[in-house]
Amino acid sequence: MTRPLRLVIGGGGTGGHTVPALAALDALRAQIDVEVLWIGSRRGVERRFAEQNNIPFRWIPTGKLRRDPTPRTLLDLAAVPLGILAAASLIRTFRPDVVFGTGGYVSVPVVIGGWLNRVPIVIHEQTAIAGLATRIAARFADAVAISFEATRPL
Repeated sequence: MTRPLRLVIGGGGTGGHTVPALAALDALRAQIDVEVLWIGSRRGVERRFAEQNNIPFRWIPTGKLRRDPTPRTLLDLAAVPLGILAAASLIRTFRPDVVFGTGGYVSVPVVIGGWLNRVPIVIHEQTAIAGLATRIAARFADAVAISFEATRPL
């Protein structure tokens, strides 16, 4: 008997990043045994979706990647390194075979945390125009899956 694939999902903030992650997980589970850990934000919709689907969930400090120079932007930027360290620690403990990022600001620290642990990274961009978080995370990815040809520059 083979052991299950150990998967970390990093993505959320909105349903647009969360629902595709759940769909991908459902498709994967239909084919193989998967042990999953979802890493997300404390208040994002991904927490509720994970809990409703009996998926173990851990939250990390996160900050939205904003482009406008406001005090909130500085606070959010300060949270990113903390999120990277927290994600790296969770990933080191869980020991996944792959990290799957689906976008949203919470995906960046999770992807970088996986990269620091030398875990293969797969990114899925489900929109035609990649957001800032996905463009950053794609730099650390071993593979990028796209839904639209227009997204190919990733």
